[in-house]
Amino acid sequence: MQNEIGAFDADADSGSPASLLRHRFESLKSAVYERLDQGGALYRALETAYRQVERREPPHPTAEEIVDRTLAFVDKAPDDRPLFVWVHFMDTHSPYVPPSESRDAVGAPDVPTGELWRLNDRLHTDQESLDAEEVAVISDMYDASLRYMDDEIGRLIDGLERRGLWEDAHVAFTSDHGEEFREHGGLTHCVEPYEEGAHVPLLFKLGTETLEDTDGVVSTIDIGPTLLDAAFDDPDVPDRFHETSLCPVLRGESAVPADRAVFVQNANRGGREVDLGTRITGCRTAEWKFITSRDERVTTKLFHLPSDPGERTNLADEKPERVAAFEEIIADHYDQPAYTNYDIEGAVDTGTVGDRLEALGYVDQ
Repeated sequence: MQNEIGAFDADADSGSPASLLRHRFESLKSAVYERLDQGGALYRALETAYRQVERREPPHPTAEEIVDRTLAFVDKAPDDRPLFVWVHFMDTHSPYVPPSESRDAVGAPDVPTGELWRLNDRLHTDQESLDAEEVAVISDMYDASLRYMDDEIGRLIDGLERRGLWEDAHVAFTSDHGEEFREHGGLTHCVEPYEEGAHVPLLFKLGTETLEDTDGVVSTIDIGPTLLDAAFDDPDVPDRFHETSLCPVLRGESAVPADRAVFVQNANRGGREVDLGTRITGCRTAEWKFITSRDERVTTKLFHLPSDPGERTNLADEKPERVAAFEEIIADHYDQPAYTNYDIEGAVDTGTVGDRLEALGYVDQ
């Protein structure tokens, strides 16, 4: 997780005709900003012209596009063998520029789209310049983006139902991370694994089975074993799947161990270079959250979540025995072959999607 992505107006100072034209529109907009009603026809016309010059689009397909592509894909898929579909939505990732109807649905403020783009620019290039009111606008747009994505997921489910593909399907729904809006000082991706970034939804549908909710601590690392267990009578789970199936828990046949510990790690402080020398580790049980790091800039933290869900009171100095116990759990965790034999060199070739990944902040090209 990291806090910077590429600026959306990288050539603003290039002196090119396009950048000069953008600058003129920006100057004109600034001149009329305080004089015109932002909902008026003249302002909207200027806004439209500005957007055409900018030609800004999110660096990812919209949820509507993803749903359309998914349904088109399943329509072409053979119906005589099992079907696996991975659907990846990015709409709750910055830049947050949700459709106007989604903004209205959550009561988000009426902010011109061009202004939203400028707020997103500052979000990733000059975070400190954003005041509390502007951060609140960005947070509202995140909520609107979530509403938009939720509506599109509903459309996807409806489409699968009409095709007879939903009832017997095994489905997992999750997220790779949450977003921070200065709960602990940062914005967007959390550098440290506080709950706003590390606590994500994890929902399962296993055919027509009736499943139970669980209050136990589970992890996205359980998804692979769970889906294999649901799909096959005697699954051959790969050794690299380090955790276990949640099927017995979801079926009410067993419970998550009360002392189970799950992990979240961050090993980069900018760009996408992995640097184990700055690795931050969060270890979570049902009751406690422990944060430690090789990076001296990150202090060791211990939070008692039932009494301190906002993670405000660091108890590390008061409870050295619990800190020592967590340090032992983490040492055992990192002694696994997944870490001792880890090598990222050449593991990922971004190919033609490199520019998109760079715009989202996931690679440095």
